[in-house]
Amino acid sequence: MRDKGLHNDSSSQNCFLNCVIQVLWHLEAFRSTFDQSTTHACKNAENDRSSGLSNASQLSESRCVFCALKGIFAEYSFGEQSDLPPDALRVALSNMYEGSSRFQINEMDDAAECYEAVLNNLHELLVGRSDNDGDGDGDADSGRRQLQYSICEPPCLVHSCFGPSITERPLRAHARL
Repeated sequence: MRDKGLHNDSSSQNCFLNCVIQVLWHLEAFRSTFDQSTTHACKNAENDRSSGLSNASQLSESRCVFCALKGIFAEYSFGEQSDLPPDALRVALSNMYEGSSRFQINEMDDAAECYEAVLNNLHELLVGRSDNDGDGDGDADSGRRQLQYSICEPPCLVHSCFGPSITERPLRAHARL
């Protein structure tokens, strides 16, 4: 397999997204389990599911993180290009967070928040329900709460690969009496 990388010209501002894709690709447990996953509650229109995201108009309407990541991973595995476009995932996130300032095309964003958004959306798609109101414009704290309170049995791909949710609690200094 020849070396491959993700496209990132300076005007596209994809560095934060490329970090997330690379982390997920290089985690063998995630990649192999994700590769075997096929069933999900697709957020694309019916015709997109059957035909794939083969043209620009379908890509511009994409809202499915699962389908977008599947396509990128397929390109990593089987594609001939050495410079892979992350566009499908970028568009899916941008469309999902439409109306907010998060993950918009050609705008910089935070890699950690993107990572949480991708995992939260994969969880929703795999368990077939949204654990929030579905507007997609929650803040990072709501994303952490979303996975924390989401119970799926058997554990979905996200929970089986990344284990239980961990939350931060500030410790209060004990006053001396």
